Parts: sequence; C-alpha cells; structure tokens
Amino acid sequence: VAPSEPDFNYTRVATVMDDYVRIKHYIEVVGGVSEILLERKNDNGVFVPLARIPVTSENVDYIDNEVTPDRKSYYYRVKIIDSCGNEGATANEVRTMLLKVQTNDIRMTNYLSWNAYEGFKGSIIRYNVYRGIDGVYEWAPLASLSSNTLFYEDDLINEPNLSGKVCYYIEAVESMNMYAFSEKSRSNEVCAVFEPLIYIPNAF
Repeated sequence: VAPSEPDFNYTRVATVMDDYVRIKHYIEVVGGVSEILLERKNDNGVFVPLARIPVTSENVDYIDNEVTPDRKSYYYRVKIIDSCGNEGATANEVRTMLLKVQTNDIRMTNYLSWNAYEGFKGSIIRYNVYRGIDGVYEWAPLASLSSNTLFYEDDLINEPNLSGKVCYYIEAVESMNMYAFSEKSRSNEVCAVFEPLIYIPNAF
C-alpha cells in the first residue's frame, strides 16, 4: 500500500527541556499512513533512524533523552511510513538552539551567543532572553531581540541581588504559520558563576 501524501505533515517544534529534547509533529491522519520515522543527524552529518512512532492522532509527541543539549544542537526530521513499512514523504528539518556564555569577572558581564533556531513554518519574530539569579527566573524576559540577533551582553555590575550564580536560556518565538500554529522553542540552560575578587595589598 503506497502512503498517501498528507496535506499536513510537518514538525512543529523541537525544544530543549532540561536534559532532553521534545519533538512535536503534526500530521493529517490519512489512509495508508501508519507510522512516522523520526531521524536525528549524527556527528558525520547523516540522518539515522531514532524511533518509529505509531500515528494515532494528528499530534505526535516524542521525548529524545539520548542527547546532551547543553553541549550541541541537534537536527531532526520525520518520514511517513505506510502500512507495508515503506518510507514516504520527508517533512521539514528542525534544529535546536545551543546557548553558550562567556564570563568577564572583572567587568561583571556575561556574553551570550546561540545558533538560530531552524525549522519553523512561520518566521521567527523574536528571541527572548531569560535570566535567573540563584535559580529564580523572572516571568518576563530580560530582553527581546530581533530575529537576526544571536548574541546578548548582560551587564551585572549594578545587580543588587547577585550572589554568584546566574543562569540563562533563550526562547525563539514563531509567528502564526499557515497551519494556525505559533510555537516557541527553548534553548539549553547555561549558568555562570562569578568568583569573588580578592585584592591583596603588596605593602602595609
């Protein structure tokens, strides 16, 4: 049985959740489509099978916990599988964000950089930067940046509540797409610790 080509067959989002990646896929349930094949790109740049997932509804949710999203970003894609086990159409590729931080203890600044999220059907309307001090995040983002801005410098010199550990994550926000979805993808969380500066006089 050859698989029908669904009108709706795309990966809505791949987002980092602590130490795993959550993939949300949307597919029109049509005759002949029984499963989807989720693939992940390996270190050689080749997509390899990750999981075969039964299609029982339009929305398919999968957790990939065989990853280290604080060390690298990951590419995923989905293929449809017919009832005979044959591969059909391939959906869009998606790529997670990897956030990195460089700390300047003297200037009390953190320089954040990340790769662009890839794979939304709609455009990215902004990147939100969230900051948590000692594990406590504000509900509102620290900054909202344009879609072509992939860095941010956080000046903490006048931060009154800073006691050492500062953590961040980035959120990519999608515009409303052709399927009436607007998703958000989150990066890994990364933390920086400011060491106390101790000055020892060379004369008394």
